[in-house]
Amino acid sequence: HNSADVDKAELLTSGDTVHILYNSEDEEKSESTWKTLHGQIDSLPFLEQQSWQKNDFEFSCMKQSIEQAVCNGFFPVRLPGRSFGSYLVLDEEKNHVGIFKPKDEEEYATRNPSWMGYFQKMFRPRCPRSGCILANQAYLSEVGASIVDEYLDLKIVPKTKVAYLASPTFNYSSAEKRKAEQQRERISGVNLPDKVGSLQCVVEGFQPCTFWLKEFASKKLLDDKLQYELQLLFERVIILDYIIRNTNRTAENLLISYNDTRRGNENYAINMAAVDNRYAFPYRHPRRRRPYTYYWATLPLAKKPFSNETRSFILRKLNDMNYMSSLFLQLKRDTIRASKEAPRLYCSTSG
Repeated sequence: HNSADVDKAELLTSGDTVHILYNSEDEEKSESTWKTLHGQIDSLPFLEQQSWQKNDFEFSCMKQSIEQAVCNGFFPVRLPGRSFGSYLVLDEEKNHVGIFKPKDEEEYATRNPSWMGYFQKMFRPRCPRSGCILANQAYLSEVGASIVDEYLDLKIVPKTKVAYLASPTFNYSSAEKRKAEQQRERISGVNLPDKVGSLQCVVEGFQPCTFWLKEFASKKLLDDKLQYELQLLFERVIILDYIIRNTNRTAENLLISYNDTRRGNENYAINMAAVDNRYAFPYRHPRRRRPYTYYWATLPLAKKPFSNETRSFILRKLNDMNYMSSLFLQLKRDTIRASKEAPRLYCSTSG
């Protein structure tokens, strides 16, 4: 877009959408304000690098440690209460480091270990998302959300990549288990087949946003500075959900952490994480009434207009067509490598 395309506008929230607008008259003032408050262009200073925001090398080392942990007998543990296969994985030192969601154990997949999986597959045509979300592609949506977060420097989605893991605690078919046992009798060390899925860095010390928002309101825990930082983080969640077209942002997958003991450290006291992005990147707009609106649209934080900092921060990236094209190419490259159906998943987004 040229400058005329983004003239006279503003970032505002309206229901479950975000209208990206910009007032060119305030551009110079916003740039000056941004540099004065932040001293840098690409990120907010209080958003220091967290353990769940790993670079590619650190993530690769974590995956190797997970594989070694499985060899040492530290197997992934299935998380209870889920309607699909979701596993907490450990590293060699028995630390909880990631969440692995196998493709063939997703809600409508053949190896879903949950008893609810049978009913989900039976009644899927009646599910509200069945007309806009591709079945058995949730792991790609998780990875795609992480890529968007990384490219836009939002720092709210834990690092997530496609991974191949095997463990006896995963849900395999009887035939796969028998074959593995037969091979193990002849060849020492033969494992069960790897499963493809999404591996996401685990976040610790976080609670569902409703818990902390109630605490903040009732106990007046946040001063003006922290309240403003919370608002800036919240605006990044809105941007993420709009860009990835998330159809399932709830109070349970929008998390907040608050560390009162570190209030003296200007780099950290409050943080926000957007997890469980498996229902993002719909291939078309839903054709029926949606019961799954954005949860954040009902919060008081959503009633405020976007800050000048967020406007300057995100519009600088969105208006760079070369940068956005590289984002779309990265999404396609990473997902086509894992699934032949990936082009269908992102065709509507890149348009």
